[in-house]
Amino acid sequence: MLPPAAAPRRSPPGHGGGQSPGSGSAAPARWGGSGGSCGAGALRAARCLRPAAGPGLAAGAGPRRSSAPHREGPWLRAVPARAPARPRCGAPVAWRALGRVLPLSGGVPALGPPAPTGSAGGGAQVPPHPPAPQRLPPASSPAFSKGMDGNAIAEGMEGQDRSPHWKVENKHEEKVQDSDRQKDETKAEMGSKTWADLAGEMKVFLWNPEERTCLGRTAKSWGLILLFYFIFYTCLAGMFAFCVYAMLLTLSPYTPRYRDRVSPPGVMIRPYLNGFTIAFNVSQPSTWQPYVDIMHRFLAAYDDKVQEEKNIECISGQYFIQGGNESEEKKACQFKRSALQNCSGIEDPTFGYSKGQPCILLKMNRIIGYRPGAGVPVSVDCKVQKGNESDLRSVDFYPGNGTFDLMYYPYYGKMTHVNYTSPLVAMHFTDVKRNYLVPVQCSLNGKGIINNVNSDRFLGRIIFTLSIGK
Repeated sequence: MLPPAAAPRRSPPGHGGGQSPGSGSAAPARWGGSGGSCGAGALRAARCLRPAAGPGLAAGAGPRRSSAPHREGPWLRAVPARAPARPRCGAPVAWRALGRVLPLSGGVPALGPPAPTGSAGGGAQVPPHPPAPQRLPPASSPAFSKGMDGNAIAEGMEGQDRSPHWKVENKHEEKVQDSDRQKDETKAEMGSKTWADLAGEMKVFLWNPEERTCLGRTAKSWGLILLFYFIFYTCLAGMFAFCVYAMLLTLSPYTPRYRDRVSPPGVMIRPYLNGFTIAFNVSQPSTWQPYVDIMHRFLAAYDDKVQEEKNIECISGQYFIQGGNESEEKKACQFKRSALQNCSGIEDPTFGYSKGQPCILLKMNRIIGYRPGAGVPVSVDCKVQKGNESDLRSVDFYPGNGTFDLMYYPYYGKMTHVNYTSPLVAMHFTDVKRNYLVPVQCSLNGKGIINNVNSDRFLGRIIFTLSIGK
């Protein structure tokens, strides 16, 4: 005998449920009121949700308990499985009961007892016979799978309210999993192949007789691509050649366009053998013979006969300026080897090395159009760089007093000044301390000459070491 229906009682604010008949307690807040209307308060999280009535479902204690206070009643309490925030009234919802999920294909059943039926006499009516208990299908049956699908639909509706960042991360994880799966499949395929299979595939790739392809291309394809690259690189080479030709038209082969970084000139010495240390023993000819050979080879172009044949005699003490077109060949002044006197190698073929009095030649680097000294010849002097000045007691200079005559300047370049020979100054070290390393610095002196730059040891000066043994 079921208890008579009781009139619904308004729940406190925040609760939208009605009172269960026969128990006197309020229904959980997530349940709706009577009829088909939607609740308020906490009911907004799951609108229009009503549990299925019937004693058959009340036997199991599967549904989750609501957090709202309530009292036990004779009616079944059912909780929607992850209901969406605001579902549409009357939408199908998955319900949890007795530990399993049941999809509801129709509308949501009403909460509480069924509506009273009977005559209009106003007497208490008894609800109809309760429905038969519903048996839940086994987990392996299609009905259970359908229920799980309904639950998944509800969870999918809930996922609509999730953050878009979660969806992006989920897609990224799927892509990573797909790539890893493809790599694993590729490794599995490669691992299942033998060396003979790989060799066969390579052979087919090099030449496929069925498709008549070489390296994956037919003869027509190879011809077209080779023709394309031939035309492409021909045009590219033509553009490069045109750019080089246009640039050369702006340059002169006789005179550099920019010459502001090369003056004043640097200096160099001969002989030069394994650095700027000249070391030998007088009693051992094998130690100084290489220096003598270098001096003879260097002065071969300064032989008197050679200079008389190729060059002309000039007026000493003034610049030898030649006009005309810059492409015309220029004359060069004679610099004879005999002008070096004791360091010429004519009277003493050993250049003083056999006596412990070596000769060292100094020359200025060539600079096109440079006029050193501004009308005054540039001179040379030598001294001990660091140490006792008495270690270097005597030095003789040739020719004259160790000056560069002005008649050998200016220089017009290698293409027009063909037989030009740079003027030299010979330094004859007649008295140097024996068995001792003597650092020597020889410098140019004249107007416009710079010889005190520490970062450049060849600008207007040169430093070398003498070591003469007995």
